[in-house]
Amino acid sequence: MGAIYLWYDEYIYLDFTHPYLNSIITVLVPKPHQLPEWMIPVNTFRPSIWIAVIISLAVIVISLYFVNKYTDIIVPKELKVKSFSSWSGVTLQAIGMALLQPPGTRLPFGSPLRRFFTLSEVFFLLFTTIYSAALASILTVPAYYPAIDDGRQLYESGIHWVSSHDAWVYSIRNASEPYLRGLVDRFEAHDTETLKKLAKKDGYAFPIEIMTGGHVTQQEHLSEEMISGLHVMKHELYGSPSVMILRKGSPYTEYFTSLIHRCIDGGLLLYWESYVTVKYLSTRLQTALQLSKSSAHELTEPVKLKLDHVQGAFIVLFLGTIIALIVFIIEKYSNKLNKNHRLSRQQFLN
Repeated sequence: MGAIYLWYDEYIYLDFTHPYLNSIITVLVPKPHQLPEWMIPVNTFRPSIWIAVIISLAVIVISLYFVNKYTDIIVPKELKVKSFSSWSGVTLQAIGMALLQPPGTRLPFGSPLRRFFTLSEVFFLLFTTIYSAALASILTVPAYYPAIDDGRQLYESGIHWVSSHDAWVYSIRNASEPYLRGLVDRFEAHDTETLKKLAKKDGYAFPIEIMTGGHVTQQEHLSEEMISGLHVMKHELYGSPSVMILRKGSPYTEYFTSLIHRCIDGGLLLYWESYVTVKYLSTRLQTALQLSKSSAHELTEPVKLKLDHVQGAFIVLFLGTIIALIVFIIEKYSNKLNKNHRLSRQQFLN
């Protein structure tokens, strides 16, 4: 006689009693690391918003170019602006507008370009105002990488999960979901000593069983030091009722099923679970596991502004300066080559 989950392959050769407790399998996964401070200027908006801003900038560049190009259809040619006559000039002007920089040349009155430029400035004024407010709200609040809180995220993270026996994957080995099949392939079974060594390393996950009363079954490789760097997924990986098993065709199956019903009706199973947990298991370990949720480790209170919080802005400034210097050198060298080419051509013609 023993106890297992509802496994079909075993049911072919064994008799199952009525389920007596429901168990949930979840996983202890590494806690998410804090995002580096230099990413703060980028993390102000979600990627979808940044994509929308880039598309808007491209639309404005194209519109400014063609509005200036076909201005002479509506107004005299004198109202055209040379700085908007090339793609590079229009792009630089649009980027300048995004940074609330006024145009280098005064736009003539009555020009359609002036009106369109003003509308674009209003758009970028709203954008920079929203960006500044969002940046100020998250500048000193720690941000973290997304936490692993369900089986799909565990699969997408690429982390291997390990334990002492393959029984942890018996319930999902025939699953139809691709991510569950992938998790079965990433499961590794090791001895206790190896598990203790892996527990000290970052990048491994460990399955745990949560019983009906909310207590966690204790394994030899679990320790408080190990849990300090891990958290329990918010969502279960899978769940299954626990049943007692007997020899196929055993005459005692019906008797044990009746006994289980009486124990459930009397509340004895939940009482025994709590009693055994308090008497034989580590209370501190149980408390640590209960408190180990994905949000418990995160610092949500603002901290004092430090140089690290603004290093992203300095990185942008440094990169911009380097790029501007490189472009300046290229333009100067290109102009020098063009000048020498014109002189050589004139000498040849003369």
